[in-house]
Amino acid sequence: MKNHFIQYFILSLALLLSENAFLFANSSSSDANAPVTLETFTITGPEDVVDVALRGNDFGAWNYGRGILLEAGNFIGLYDTHPGASLIRFNVSGLEVDEVYTARMRIYKPRSMSQQGPVEVSVYKVSEANGAWVEGGSASQEEPGAVCWRMKSENKPWAGEPGCSKEGVDYELPALYKTQTVYPETSGWIEFNLPAELVQSWIDNPEANYGLYIRGQEDADLSDEAYFFSSEHPSGKGPQLIIEATPGLAKTVKQIWAWNPPKFLPPVNSPEYAKWKEVASGRYQRWATGPEMHLTEEQGLWPYYWDTQIRINTLAECFIPLAKSLVRLKEYIAEDNKQAFDKEFEFVRLHLLKYEDVKGLRVHQSGPVAEELSSIQLGTMLGKEKFGVHALGGIEKYPQRSEEEILELIDKELKKLRNEWKVSDEQWDTMEKHIRLYEGNRWHQGNLTGKYMREVQTMLEKGEESDELYVSARKLFYHHKLYVYWLSDFNTPKWNLWMNIVKVDPKHVAQEFLDARDDNYQLDSYEKQIEKIRGYYWYPPILYVNPVDENIPNGGFGTREWPFKSLDEAVKVASNGTEIRVVGDIDENSVNLLNKNLTIADRYNSTFNKVLSE
Repeated sequence: MKNHFIQYFILSLALLLSENAFLFANSSSSDANAPVTLETFTITGPEDVVDVALRGNDFGAWNYGRGILLEAGNFIGLYDTHPGASLIRFNVSGLEVDEVYTARMRIYKPRSMSQQGPVEVSVYKVSEANGAWVEGGSASQEEPGAVCWRMKSENKPWAGEPGCSKEGVDYELPALYKTQTVYPETSGWIEFNLPAELVQSWIDNPEANYGLYIRGQEDADLSDEAYFFSSEHPSGKGPQLIIEATPGLAKTVKQIWAWNPPKFLPPVNSPEYAKWKEVASGRYQRWATGPEMHLTEEQGLWPYYWDTQIRINTLAECFIPLAKSLVRLKEYIAEDNKQAFDKEFEFVRLHLLKYEDVKGLRVHQSGPVAEELSSIQLGTMLGKEKFGVHALGGIEKYPQRSEEEILELIDKELKKLRNEWKVSDEQWDTMEKHIRLYEGNRWHQGNLTGKYMREVQTMLEKGEESDELYVSARKLFYHHKLYVYWLSDFNTPKWNLWMNIVKVDPKHVAQEFLDARDDNYQLDSYEKQIEKIRGYYWYPPILYVNPVDENIPNGGFGTREWPFKSLDEAVKVASNGTEIRVVGDIDENSVNLLNKNLTIADRYNSTFNKVLSE
């Protein structure tokens, strides 16, 4: 009996286990087939995206962490050409994600008037050897510790080659997604699917997030260049990382990264903007209010921005230093102080290149300005007779010259140089060969400038929007840029010719600079401009104070380029909610002053490293 009971018990237990196993199996199968609930996580904005353009050649030591544009391709400016690439890193630390299913990066490509050909844009993973790159907080200047074309961080060159450009060493192969081809007229978001496991690794271990490298094709032609909006761009269309994932507990603590504030345009109803339209004068105010451009109120904010924020920064960074340099050069010429010239020329060259950045990246001659304008507005801005920036002197300035006429002009220029510059026969033989080439380039580009100016003006007379008008305006812009490039005595080829190849008497170069710029760089004129701008200047919601740097002139505007010297100045113009970023230590009285007047955001910045919190 006992044995039968045991057998029955064992049999019953076996049946029970078998039934439970069947139920468990069915339950597991049911769970596996159940739909997965995914959420979308979007990483964007300057606080969670560090991004920076890398610019080579004469710009190779400068940081662009605060710039509003990213780059890929081969670029030309007023004085130099350069290769460009970009770095992006998204802060996914502390993200409440369990498993990543899909990830895609988006970058915004604006329509451009400076891009001439297609650019093949590829995205790569930055190598571990370069993972410690630092975005920086500058625009068009050296910043110790920050990334530039030559260095990934302070005194640390790239693992392979400058510009993070050596495949397999600086960045990993293959590309993370198929190459995307962008054209001059391309306007909108460009998307790159990223491996889910790559983004998952960033979430699980933020220290493994080395960032992404954006580049154009090898051997790109001149002006096969693509711009993209950075996280600091006023439009808010900076890079995005869009993740589809199952939600879960954060695997790491949210990291707080050093970040750069975006650029700000004023509200369209701001009283400062209204006053500027009423009382200002000059090309920008005419563009915003006159009958030629037909800008909307929103479009007019850009000329206002150029005429105020960009103008005062340019005065501080470029024109005032160059005007002071002219005074010193006159003294050196009078004293025949040749030893002083070399150092002064380095100073001049530096600030001319800064001005190139202003024109190429920040004002109406920046390629992406085409994004903001219709084809008729773009053609009018560039080529309308006696109005457009390239047609102020009239179409007659660019006649179609024959090869015979061009040779005569070149010979005339060579004769002038031979008479004015006291050089040896050997020096002259070298100079003549180079100058003949440069002047030939100049006049041929002049012919092409005239050709496309006529096309633009003919189409403007019809008053019709068209792709053809945009193309002709773009070509007018490009060839005029090359015309000015070869005209300048301070472009890289000529500068190298004077200073390094022929090694002409520096006194001649100094006099050449004075003859070309003495009427333009006038301190009295700049002081009047500054006082005029104060009357309608809109102060953005982030202000800077730097009482430490003695080289900063008084009378600043609270910008990074021209900060206030004291907290009192900032408080007088700030509104409730304004953030003030300060260099150096702050005394208790100043803290109390700020807390009574302002709501101060708790922020940290790599350069302006002392920030007050409420």
